[in-house]
Amino acid sequence: MLSKKLVAMLFISTVAFSSLPTSTQTIASEIEDLPFKQELKVPVDTSRVETWFQPVDVHVEFNHRCWARNETCHSVRVCYDDGSGLVELESQVYDLEFIDENHVKACNLVFLIPENVDGKEKYYVLYSDSETELPYYPDHVKVEDTHYFYEPISGQKMDFDYYKITQDGYVIYGICQKGVLLGEGVSHTIIKLKPNSTEFESQNADQFASFAMSYAVDGPLQYTGTPRAETVSKNILVDGNLMVRVRIESISPENDIKTNVVYTYYYSPTSVKRVVVHVNHQVLKEVKVGGDEQRDGTYASLSTFKSRSATIDNMNVGVILPNLHIYGEDDSIKEYSIPTNPESHNPEWVLSTMDDIDLGSKAWLCIDDSSTGKTHGLIFNSNNGLLEGEEDGIQVKSSVKQVVKLPGLEADTGNLYATRNSYEKNREHNLIIPEGTNVTFDAEFVTFEKGGYQAVGKESEVFQCLTRQRPLFRGNVSVEKEKERFFLTTFVHFAPSFPMGSLFSAAAGKKFPYLYAELYREGSLASSGSVAGLPLSGSMELDFGNTTLFQKVGMVLGLFDWRNVSFFKKIR
Repeated sequence: MLSKKLVAMLFISTVAFSSLPTSTQTIASEIEDLPFKQELKVPVDTSRVETWFQPVDVHVEFNHRCWARNETCHSVRVCYDDGSGLVELESQVYDLEFIDENHVKACNLVFLIPENVDGKEKYYVLYSDSETELPYYPDHVKVEDTHYFYEPISGQKMDFDYYKITQDGYVIYGICQKGVLLGEGVSHTIIKLKPNSTEFESQNADQFASFAMSYAVDGPLQYTGTPRAETVSKNILVDGNLMVRVRIESISPENDIKTNVVYTYYYSPTSVKRVVVHVNHQVLKEVKVGGDEQRDGTYASLSTFKSRSATIDNMNVGVILPNLHIYGEDDSIKEYSIPTNPESHNPEWVLSTMDDIDLGSKAWLCIDDSSTGKTHGLIFNSNNGLLEGEEDGIQVKSSVKQVVKLPGLEADTGNLYATRNSYEKNREHNLIIPEGTNVTFDAEFVTFEKGGYQAVGKESEVFQCLTRQRPLFRGNVSVEKEKERFFLTTFVHFAPSFPMGSLFSAAAGKKFPYLYAELYREGSLASSGSVAGLPLSGSMELDFGNTTLFQKVGMVLGLFDWRNVSFFKKIR
C-alpha cells in the first residue's frame, strides 16, 4: 500500500505536469507574441471534405514592414482559429518583394487547409518587423534535375532528361524535359509513379499525362510537335518545403510550335496526388494537319500504357483503365468504354472528331476503373477563353492501339486527348492551325486511388476556385548550363550468353541468356539495358502461326536494323 507521502508527491507531480503547455499551446503562445496579424481569405468552403489538405497559394501584401532575409529566414507564420485559439500550420514563402535587405512588403504564401474543420474557422498570417526565431518545418518535397535510361531490348529504349519530384522519400512524379520513350517523344510528359515508389523505374510507372501540343503528319512518324522537341530550355523556379515549381519551354523539330509550361507540385499527405500546370502554346508558323486527321492540334492528353512480357519482368507494367468519363458541354456526365486489349497498330478511335464531344463548364475528363475507384483526371480552369472566335473550347477524343505484338511481348496504349475545337456539326473540319495562334490555360493532372470519376467532379470545383487566386509570373526562361557528362567503358569477356538473347527472349517468350548492364549513382539505379550492338528496326509485330522453326528464326532476324550494327553498346 502506498504511503500518504508518496501519494501526495504523485498528486503534486501530476498537477505540475498537467499544467505544462502542450507543443501546440507553446507554438500558439510564441505566435501570439508576434505584433502583426492579418486575416487571409480562403476562396472555398472548407467544411467540404474534398477541400481538406488542398493547397492554398496566395499573394500577401503586408500592412507593416515584415522581417525577412530569404525564403527560410523570416518571421512569417500562418495560423487558423476555430474558436479555441490559434493553431500554427506549416507554411512556405516565396517570391519575396524586398524593401531593404531585411524587410519585405509582400510575398507569396503556401499552406494546406487542415482536416476536420467546419468552414467557420479563420486564417491569419502573423509576422514581425524585427528579427524572430526562425520557423522550422520538415522539408517534405524535393526536385532533382536528372536523367533516365532503360533499354530492355536493343533499339527499344527509354532515354530522357526529367525533373524527379519526391515527397518524404518517395518518388511521386517525373516531368520529362526531352527524350524518347519506346519511340515516342516525351517533352512535357508527366509520369505518375505508383504509390510508395522509392525508385524511378519503368515498372513503377502508373500513368502518363502530356501538356505538349502535337498534330498528325503523313508518313511513319504519324505525329509531330513539341513532344518531339530537341530544343529545350528549363529551370527550377521554386524548391521549398511544401511546394516545388519548374518550367520547361520547348520548340518542335519543324520550328512551328512553341510550348511553355510551368509545373507545380504541392505537398499532399493523402493518397491523392496532383500537379498544377500553367500552359502556353504558340503557333510560330502555319500548320497543315495531315495523316490521321483526328489528331488535329492537341492541348493536353492522358495516356495509359500496358505491356506484358513472359521473360522480362521490368516490362510487365501498366494497365489500360476501362472507363472514360467527360463533363460535357450540355452539363451532363458522359460515359464510354475503352477497349483494354486493342489489336490494331493503327489507332482505334473510341471518340473521333465527328462525335463532336466538347467539355462543359466544369471542364474535366478522366479515365477510371469503376470496380476499384482508381482514377486519373485532367481538369481545366475553364472550357472557354482559350481562343477568340468560333473555335474557342476544348474537344475530347480518345483512341487505343497495339504498339508491340510478339509471342513473348505485347504492348498497348490508350490515349485521351483534349484538342482544338476544330469541328462543329454542319461545319467543315478545319485542318489549318494559323500562325499566331496563342493558347493559354491552367490545368490539373490528378490521381485518386479511390473515389472514381465522382471525385474528379468534386475536385474540379475546388481547383477552379483555388486557381483564380494562385500567383504565377511566367517571366523569362533561363537556359541552364549543360551538365558535365562522363563516359564509362566496360569490356565483357567470356560471359556465357545467347546471341541477340534479349530479343529472342521477348519474341519467343522463352528465356535465353543475355548480357545486361546496370549503372548506379550514389546507390540508386541510374541506367540499365541489354548489351547488344544490333538494334531493332521499326516493325514490332510477328505472327508465328503455322510457321516452321527456321521461318520463326527468319522472322525474328527481320526485326533487326542490320545497317546500324555495332561492336559497341552505349548505355547513357
